[in-house]
Amino acid sequence: MIRTFIIIALTGLVLASPSVLSQTNKAGQKSSSGKETVDQVTVYYFHVTRRCATCLEIEKTAKTYVESKYQGGKQVAFKTVNVDEDKNQALAEKYQAAGSMLLVVRGEKVEDITTDAFKYAYTKPAKLETRLKKAIAAVTN
Repeated sequence: MIRTFIIIALTGLVLASPSVLSQTNKAGQKSSSGKETVDQVTVYYFHVTRRCATCLEIEKTAKTYVESKYQGGKQVAFKTVNVDEDKNQALAEKYQAAGSMLLVVRGEKVEDITTDAFKYAYTKPAKLETRLKKAIAAVTN
C-alpha cells in the first residue's frame, strides 16, 4: 500500500515538473539582446533552417501584419529567429523553442499562438492576423 502511494506520488511529481519549469523559464528573465523594453511588444517567429510551405507562410503573414500595422517597430517589433544558429541559442532556450513557434512577448507576458499559426497561415491568413491582434492586445493589458 505504501509502495503504491509512493509510486503514484513520484509519478505526479515527474509529470508536473515540465509544466512548472516551462512557466519559470518564460518569466522573469532579461532579453539576450537587451534591446527590448518592458513597454515594447515583440512578435518572435522561431524556426529551424529547413522549413515547409506552412512555416514560410507563418513568417510571411506575421511579419507583413506587424510591419503594416506597427510601422517603425517602436511599439511592436517582429523578429525571426533561427534556432539552429549558435547566436540564437540563449533566446531559443529562454522560450523553449526547438522548431517553428510564434510568440507574442511583452516583459514577462507570453502568448503562444503557434497552434493557430499552423491552423490559419496557409489557408486563412486573415484569421491569423486577427489572432495576432488579440495576442498583442492580451500582452499589453
